[in-house]
Amino acid sequence: MRVKERNGRLFQARAKVHVSNYVNGSHLRPKCDTFRFIVLGDNRPPASYTRFDFLIYRYILLHAVNTTEADLMFNTGDIVGRDGDVSDYLKFMNVTAMTGLPVNIAMGNHEAPGDNFRYFFNKTYYSFDYCNSHFTILNPNFKVSYRALLGEEQISWLKWDLRTRAKHKFVFIHQPVRPDWGNNYPEKEDDTLARIFSEAHVRIVFQGHCHCFYTYRERNVLYMISGGGGAEIDNENFEHDVYHYVVVDVNGNSVRWYVVKPRLLILPYKSIVTTGNEITLEGVVQNFDHRRLKVNMGEITFRPDTLFSYSPPFFEYRTRINYGINKIIFWIDGSNVKRELLIKRIRPLDVQVERINESGYRVSVSVEGGPTTATLHYNNKEISIDGSKLIDLCSDSGKVGVIVTKEGYAPASFEVEVPHCRKHKQLPNEAEVEGGPAKRETSNVNSEITVTALTSKEIDRSKSVGLDYSGIVVLLVLLLAIILILSIIKIRRGLWGRGS
Repeated sequence: MRVKERNGRLFQARAKVHVSNYVNGSHLRPKCDTFRFIVLGDNRPPASYTRFDFLIYRYILLHAVNTTEADLMFNTGDIVGRDGDVSDYLKFMNVTAMTGLPVNIAMGNHEAPGDNFRYFFNKTYYSFDYCNSHFTILNPNFKVSYRALLGEEQISWLKWDLRTRAKHKFVFIHQPVRPDWGNNYPEKEDDTLARIFSEAHVRIVFQGHCHCFYTYRERNVLYMISGGGGAEIDNENFEHDVYHYVVVDVNGNSVRWYVVKPRLLILPYKSIVTTGNEITLEGVVQNFDHRRLKVNMGEITFRPDTLFSYSPPFFEYRTRINYGINKIIFWIDGSNVKRELLIKRIRPLDVQVERINESGYRVSVSVEGGPTTATLHYNNKEISIDGSKLIDLCSDSGKVGVIVTKEGYAPASFEVEVPHCRKHKQLPNEAEVEGGPAKRETSNVNSEITVTALTSKEIDRSKSVGLDYSGIVVLLVLLLAIILILSIIKIRRGLWGRGS
């Protein structure tokens, strides 16, 4: 799929997900009267904890998939952050795809005005029948605003839609239909929606927007707020502000539901490589008693604004680490929830860079004060260094990035200004520099060169930067071969045509 943003950036990605914005009037499995669906919402990345991205949502979905056998999935909205950024949609779809369930989404204010939402999911409000039940998905977010508005056209459609004879009616809408939950709607529309739902005998109105779980009844209709799918929790009510999802069972005339608040212990890391002797990490735990979170080494502290008896607190973990592999084990006391994290501490390379002339640099590498061997990488080239070495650099861009590596040590990098490859003078040989005839040109150059440590991924990426001329030659040879073969085929066809 390809999506173009307003600023001109083009995103291209592949994602597998069941997307179910059905054609209005669709009736799926019309002869059944027993099924199960799950509901959650507000799964966007936590605003204050960007490192977690869609990770909390992923853990909640995994719990739902492993413990329920649902037929459908509904989301009450705010599925993405950053005002509907395309990259968030792609992440959401990749995570959601693992459920294998048809997904139905009520558009939230974070998806407004809805251009990207419509690209991925087509419609913003619709309805369909499943077994003996009718499902209506609404969109009160036609404008980029926290003030919700359905408008006359959608309200008129809603009145017509709820005239169905289905045994059960369920409605999904992002902002809660009640003034004391944020005063989301204009006063008349708020009352109009409550009246429509009551007159149509809607069983449950599922809502989001508030990052909590809460239920209330109004005019004989059950209203349920399910907004604990992954975003930061509101932390305004001890009992209701939790990460959760809702399971609804329909069995003939009966509709039963229950809320699931899974135990969570989430670390946004797989493994860590560092050169420091101390490290600070972030995590989130939901166990309804934060004191039961244990660790085999180091110290855990909790964010004061998230430290509630029932709320899932974010925590910080700090510990000193030794050279080599450090295994950190977190667990919730009295449960089988455990997470292991491997932290590898490696020694840094000490790299010194000295400019000799316009394009010449001396690179010296040492470990703990003594010279050592290493490999220097730049422009798809590798140069061996034994203590120190003179190198001649040039670039078509005026700058070149250099990376120094040694197995078992942290890579180091630096960037230097160099002349254009067509114009620079050749570096004098090592004997001339050491003997003294060639003077070092240091008067008009910047002698401050910053050397920084790199991760393993960055060193792998850097090796792939540059132009691979051997690859181009191979492609040209293949292209010429294809042209030659096509020419021979064309000539033979011409001969056969004349012969017949």
